[in-house]
Amino acid sequence: MTTTVTITGSGCPIPSARRSGPGVLIQIDEVALQFDVGRGTTQRLDSCDLWPTDLDAVFVTHHHSDHLVGLADLLLTRWIMDREDNLNPLPVIVPEGPAKNFVSHVLDVWDDDIQVRKAHSKKSQDPEIDIFSFEASSGVTEVWSSGKVKISACKVRHEPVCPAVGYRIESQDGVVAISGDTLVCDEVAELAEGADVLIYEAMRFEAIESLP
Repeated sequence: MTTTVTITGSGCPIPSARRSGPGVLIQIDEVALQFDVGRGTTQRLDSCDLWPTDLDAVFVTHHHSDHLVGLADLLLTRWIMDREDNLNPLPVIVPEGPAKNFVSHVLDVWDDDIQVRKAHSKKSQDPEIDIFSFEASSGVTEVWSSGKVKISACKVRHEPVCPAVGYRIESQDGVVAISGDTLVCDEVAELAEGADVLIYEAMRFEAIESLP
């Protein structure tokens, strides 16, 4: 069993030609999981030789735009690339609350485009999402699994955003923890306990202060 961790984006709401929006791709053998979908995520997956149709699931940490603005692009591109018209819905794992509300309606504004593309391609299916929502907890709680891969989540401190969560990915090959946006807090310490890799998001406030 082999685990590969790729930072698909380390940017923030302020655009940068050198950074895509926040996201982490974790591949454990044939299982491919994307955590957050910032701007440019679909292009970054291509640079990893991974098509959107290869993803097994997407995980959302919270409802800030910079972490989610690439989701519609990913879903639509995945659907457009499905030439066989038999693609299963993409599982999206998301905490209950505003993030789930966003995911539930992310494709609504694209309905006219979807119908036109169906007419062009003779597709019978719309792009579909299989939403798995969970109540964010202050303790580390399992929210998804596939074979020998287990994903757990817990609340982190990103006030006034509520909820915001981090994720813990466990397999026989090791443990990876993803903080999501957060303050330094005990919850992340619990999430990352014994982890082989911790991906901890940070922000340089000087970058904000230097804006014109």
